[in-house]
Amino acid sequence: MFSYSVRMLDILETFMKWESHQYCRLDGSTPPGKRLEIVKTFNQDASLFVFLISTRAGGLGLNLTSANKVVVFDPNWNPAHDIQAQDRAYRIGQCRNVQVSPTLLLLAENASTLFSTVRAG
Repeated sequence: MFSYSVRMLDILETFMKWESHQYCRLDGSTPPGKRLEIVKTFNQDASLFVFLISTRAGGLGLNLTSANKVVVFDPNWNPAHDIQAQDRAYRIGQCRNVQVSPTLLLLAENASTLFSTVRAG
């Protein structure tokens, strides 16, 4: 589950604890040396319910090959960030079908069209 807002990740994390879900979290405060370890844990531990990731911290270099659903909970104003985040689940080694919520995908497509229109001036 990706979110642009780290504060929203805090809220989602509170909910995960409240519901007793096992989860991982990665955001800008995660030390660089620990990031690959967290990703490896998520990819290997089937008991983990969700991976909470800030869009900016998780946009590049992550291979979430065990993910089967991608949710951009709190979209970024720049749709390229959200699309990059979704691409983390479509990596070499992925052996599961990956679903992206159609509603959120539609929002990203509309935002992408708007961004292109504004750029074209």
